[in-house]
Amino acid sequence: MAHPITPNPSSSPAHNASTATQDSDESDEMLVDWKAKYMALEAHSRLTKRKRSGNETQGSITQQGRGIRLLVSLFLDPAQIVVAGEAYEQTQQEPLEYDEFNDELSEEQEKAVAERRPDERLFTAYRLLLELVPGLLYQLTNCNNPDDLTSYYIQLNKGANDSRSDDIGRITRLLANLINNDRYNKEILQFDFTPPAKNQDGQTIRDQHGNTVRQYAPILTQERNNRGVQHDICGGLLSSTDCDWKDDMFVIISDPTLTYSSLSFSARIAARTFEPDSTYSASFLCRIFFQGFEFKPEDPYEGFLQSHYLVSCYKSVFLGPSSVKNNENVPPTAKRIKNNVGQARNVATRLKMNGRVTGRSVAYIAVLTHFCLTNAEQWTEEFGGFLYSSMYNFIVDYFEAARVGTAHRERVDKLLAWWDSQIFPHHPSTRTVSKTTSNTIARLRGLR
Repeated sequence: MAHPITPNPSSSPAHNASTATQDSDESDEMLVDWKAKYMALEAHSRLTKRKRSGNETQGSITQQGRGIRLLVSLFLDPAQIVVAGEAYEQTQQEPLEYDEFNDELSEEQEKAVAERRPDERLFTAYRLLLELVPGLLYQLTNCNNPDDLTSYYIQLNKGANDSRSDDIGRITRLLANLINNDRYNKEILQFDFTPPAKNQDGQTIRDQHGNTVRQYAPILTQERNNRGVQHDICGGLLSSTDCDWKDDMFVIISDPTLTYSSLSFSARIAARTFEPDSTYSASFLCRIFFQGFEFKPEDPYEGFLQSHYLVSCYKSVFLGPSSVKNNENVPPTAKRIKNNVGQARNVATRLKMNGRVTGRSVAYIAVLTHFCLTNAEQWTEEFGGFLYSSMYNFIVDYFEAARVGTAHRERVDKLLAWWDSQIFPHHPSTRTVSKTTSNTIARLRGLR
């Protein structure tokens, strides 16, 4: 189709200036377009190189695995969790109507709980793993090469173990600061039975008023080499509440009718010499887990898993070291929030915890805190008479095994609400905020 011929406008200075301006604008637009195309091409080239090297893919998978130990399972590898979870899913078992915290279980019911609970715990880990790692379900349903799936598991497991190692170092250092700062406080002094200072002649040193010069347990270093049961404070915090850490009895009873002497060791000596009858590791109700480090026999649940050391360690791991204050009663200084897109997010945000503390995350912190009070050279499943895998399972079951409508379920829900208030006090999704909403609705209903 022919285009209409437009008459050529007169050549005037105004027209020439207008034409020059238009040409300049078009030139600038072309320059911008070329710059944009060049930047896009360069970005695509860099992305292609990273994909070819495989570093980006491996890095992202490893990063996804860093939350596994914190929220899913402290000890099991991803492959183990998947195999166990899929096997349990095939059985389609109905959940039991009772749990291990029921005081009126029959022997048959106790046996049923003991057999069923490990499978339930594993299946929960399986579901949590699928939620935590978004690419796992795709790999399970679409990966046809076993070697590729194995490589995927290896990268997830590396991220999981790297994260645990980082957290052990972080908690080890934090506990040194906390205990050293509190070493003259009553709740810590109750464990310190360091003998009085003595001179070169072995005589007790006294001050000008005739008072015995007290010595204190050694300052904790940033490593674990001077911790463990040999350190009075660490040993007391590590010990089971079955163990009377204050007991300093040491008696030798000789009986001529016997061919041996009967020895009664103090609780501390028995623990340090690994005596078979020592109650040091008799249960997982350890003093480090209790509020104020005090156990009340009349109510064994009171204060359990509410130690302020646990709270501090939890904050350090999930919110960052800066969230931990030496004095927990002093509110942090208000800071102006900056809208910085590139600002690093804390672990809780990256794991999308949404203002909710989970039972498994508390179990993770509890076990690592207990372990970091020992003098173990490296991470191990068993140390000092404590089997940490069993300790972890016990605490997980403490939160998860209770059935709806039971007294223990109500107790656990209150405990989790308490944890929410400690870790996420201002988050809109916390159980404390939800409770306020429920109370408000109930109040409105009462006014109708």
